[in-house]
Order: sequence, then C-alpha cells, then structure tokens
Amino acid sequence: MEKTSWWWQDTKESVKTAVEKTQNFVEKIGNSIKEGLNECATKAKEGLNCLVEGAKGVWNTVTNFVEEHPFLCTAILIVGLAALTAFTGGAAYAILLAATKGAIMGAVTGFGTGVVTAGIKRFIYGDSYSFDDAVHDVGMSTFGGALTGAITGGAVEAGKQLWSKVGGKIKSALEKIAKKGKSATNEFPANPDDFLPEISRQKVTKPNGTQSQTIYTSDNVRIRAEQHPLLEGETFNPRHHGTHYHVEYKADSSLSWNNRNNVIKVYPENYELGNGTGFLPGEKFPGLK
Repeated sequence: MEKTSWWWQDTKESVKTAVEKTQNFVEKIGNSIKEGLNECATKAKEGLNCLVEGAKGVWNTVTNFVEEHPFLCTAILIVGLAALTAFTGGAAYAILLAATKGAIMGAVTGFGTGVVTAGIKRFIYGDSYSFDDAVHDVGMSTFGGALTGAITGGAVEAGKQLWSKVGGKIKSALEKIAKKGKSATNEFPANPDDFLPEISRQKVTKPNGTQSQTIYTSDNVRIRAEQHPLLEGETFNPRHHGTHYHVEYKADSSLSWNNRNNVIKVYPENYELGNGTGFLPGEKFPGLK
C-alpha cells in the first residue's frame, strides 16, 4: 500500500510538472505570436503613414508649383492638348476646343469671385490686406477657375465622344435583346436560322438545291427544318414545298435515330392526311397554346 501510495504521489508530481511545462511553452508561443503581430501592425502603420506623407508631399509640391507658375501651367496644359490633337489626327480637336471654352468661362467666373473675395478681405482686414495680396488672390482665383473649367469642359466632351463611339453599339445590342425578347412568341419562324439560334444544328444542302437543318433539342427530340422543290405537275403544298418543320421523338431512348420504327412524328393541329406533317412558320410549338 505504501509503495502504491508513493508511486501515485510521484506520478501526480510528474504529471503536474509536465502540465506546468506545457502551459509555459504554450504561453511563450502565444507571447511570441502576439509580439510578432504587434510588430507587423506597427510596421504596417508606419508604411501607411509613409505613403500618406509621400502623397501629401507630392500634392504640396504640385500645388506650390502651380501657385508659383500659373501661366506656365496653363501653357503646358494648352500645349499638351494641342499635341494630343495632332497625335490623334485631329480627333481631340473637339476636346481641346471644349477645354478652351471651359477655361475662358472658368477664368471669368474665377476673376469675379476673386474680386469679390478680395473686397471682403479688404473690408475685414483693412490696410493689413495689401494690394499685392489682392492681386495674388484674384490671380489664383482666376487661374483656378480656368483650370477647373478646362478640365471639366474637356472631360465632358471626351465623355460625349466616347458615348458617340461606344454608345451606339451598346444601344444597338440592347435593342436586339429587346427585339429578341419581344419576338419570342413560341412560334416557328420563317427563317430556320432564327429558330433556337443558340443551339447548334446540322445543315445539309441537297442535290436539288434546297437546304435542310436538323436541330436536336435533347437526346430524344429533334426538329428538321426543310422544304422540297415543286416538281412538274404538282400542286404547291405549303407543308411540303414551303419552309416547314418536322418535330420527331424517339419512342425508346436507348435505340438509334436510324431505327425508323422508333421515330414518332408529332403532327400539327388539325392535321389532314396527305397535306404533310410539317409545322408551318407562325404555328405554335406543339404542346403550347
């Protein structure tokens, strides 16, 4: 009994020690992961701050350059648009013209706004707001209006040109879709090519010059579109000599279409013996009202 008690006590101590070591190990791993995530988050934040500061620096540089050289920037914009017009073979002329008109209108608006703003500042700040300050503010307002007007006018005209080239195609495609949906009346069409055009078909030109199409709508159903020449002495029968559609199905799906005894024809409504078994253009699909 004493041996058993000693063995059990020793086992409990060993298990306790093992559990403590495991807990310490797991805690160290958790701390390592936590420190690693914190370090990654810190670096990511620093990287994001660096990007933001870089973008601010670029923006401030461009803004300062525009403020210091407004007329040079205007000239660069005009020359750039002119070069684009020449490069595109005159296609950008309308954009350049629209941008110029927009710049003139924007400049007039900006000049008026700048004068009013300068007058208000002069009234508020008195002599501390000098004439040079007023000239600077009016000039920047005029330039800002011109630049905004040029960009807006050019962008609007570019959008119009893009729509004139692409919009017509989009409109035509939408009209075709609408027309297709409107004409989907569950009727056989006059042109077999228009019957379920999304399904491939077998086309065969016969020695007599007529063309037949075989369309498999499923493994067990097929539709044959065909017409036959009017021979001498025959009376024209639209279900034979005109464009017509034979609807057929297999009685036993395991047998081949070549087994004629297994192929069943679907007759059109009010079928009369000898008038042909084909459906005419304009007639409803069998089974539909």
